[in-house]
Amino acid sequence: MAKSSSSQTKSSLSEEPYGDVLTTGEVAEICFVSKTVVLDWIDEGLLKGAYKLPLGNARRVPIARMIDFIRSHKIPIRSSSLPRIQLSLGKIDLPVTAYPLKTGDIAKICSLSVPYTQRLIDQGTLHGSYIIPGTDVRRLPIESLQTFLGQQQMPTDKLTAFMKRNNISTPTEIKETPKPTIAV
Repeated sequence: MAKSSSSQTKSSLSEEPYGDVLTTGEVAEICFVSKTVVLDWIDEGLLKGAYKLPLGNARRVPIARMIDFIRSHKIPIRSSSLPRIQLSLGKIDLPVTAYPLKTGDIAKICSLSVPYTQRLIDQGTLHGSYIIPGTDVRRLPIESLQTFLGQQQMPTDKLTAFMKRNNISTPTEIKETPKPTIAV
């Protein structure tokens, strides 16, 4: 009997009015934020369509509503999550990243101060940056920093080391910028 009741729960979840749903933990993982941030988004009305399950405090977020939120706030999602979302909604175009860098990480990698790095983000010099909704926290997709370093002909050894330390791989291979030679 317990089996049929769990299959009823599963079946009722898949028959949601907005289609497939995600837990707040899944939304947090997809968007590279904590579950607390997702709950804040829901409580503040930023992430619409979420609802509580009848028993307990567990909440669910319709995937279609999460996609609307991601698009309106220009938040890149975890690249490994895209197949799950596309399985639910079909082929959709969303910004993705292997890893969003924090301002402090960018500053260390580029040997800059944090305030100067924040100015670069705010001025749009570091393309692709975004602010996590409901916070003052800035992020930059790692792929955008790779592009920036290449365009500026800055060394990439610190970014490569950061990626190795954090077990991050991206579709774009990092190529070492050749050291300038001085003709004598």
